[in-house]
Amino acid sequence: MPPSGALSENERILIRLWIDQGAVNTICTVPATTGGTVTTPVVQSDIVCFQRDLLPVIASSCGTTGCHDQTSHKEGYIITNYTNVMSLVKAGSPTTSKLYTIVKNNTMPPSSYAPLSVAVKDSIYNWIKNGALNNTCTSSCDTTGVVTYNNQISTLISKNCISCHSGTNASKGILLDSYNNVKTYLDNGKLLAAVKGTSIQMPPSFSITTCELRELVLWKANGALQN
Repeated sequence: MPPSGALSENERILIRLWIDQGAVNTICTVPATTGGTVTTPVVQSDIVCFQRDLLPVIASSCGTTGCHDQTSHKEGYIITNYTNVMSLVKAGSPTTSKLYTIVKNNTMPPSSYAPLSVAVKDSIYNWIKNGALNNTCTSSCDTTGVVTYNNQISTLISKNCISCHSGTNASKGILLDSYNNVKTYLDNGKLLAAVKGTSIQMPPSFSITTCELRELVLWKANGALQN
């Protein structure tokens, strides 16, 4: 449904987000350009959500074994949850927050690992500037269409895995920094075993979402396409 052709990916995501958020019969109003109001949905795609957008990256990049997890806690810092992250943050002031200044200057992660992307650094900046809230937003993960590396999997890997599995000091020598490398570990079963927790739990300090796991399973089932 509909019988004449599938809804677009954005339309499917919008319906799922509405259901996940309670399927409320809401009417959102925004100012009209000519005065008055118009009743049209408001989508705030620029909001940075800590639990969805930042914690997976921070935990996999910083709150890992040998760095800032519960056991290692280098320099006295544990960076595995919101409360601990806030010890490095001054809400409303990114430039005086240690978290932002060290990632901006590529001090963290260590130079032997890939630095955080500009997009992630910008997200940290905007999150702190907007109050550093412990907000949780529904993921826009979509598994209805064809799952490919470029459209879904590369983002999943970048958010959850790339910080530990890239560079000259990749964890256990496992590189997940390219399509071919990711496909190698998908084909030999190690990637799915790790994210399912049937071998070792990866990422180590949290689990990927059910939808992200479904993306990996579907990607493999459909031939692990790149484009």
